[in-house]
Amino acid sequence: RGLDAPPGTTAFIEKSSPFPTDGKLGWWSTGFSYGLWIAALVASEFSVVPVASQTWKSYFGLTRSASPKG
Repeated sequence: RGLDAPPGTTAFIEKSSPFPTDGKLGWWSTGFSYGLWIAALVASEFSVVPVASQTWKSYFGLTRSASPKG
């Protein structure tokens, strides 16, 4: 284990969703990479929680509606 996190530590990962214009290869590679990250985290004894990009961006104030106007 190369990470100094106790077993059961929660890891949040963005739910994978490629753009519709990415084509078949884009969809496949996005899903493949997403699966690899989940597998690596679970193998490292993390508890994995998928999160929609809109959810974490809103939480950190990174949405367009949260940005200052001006």
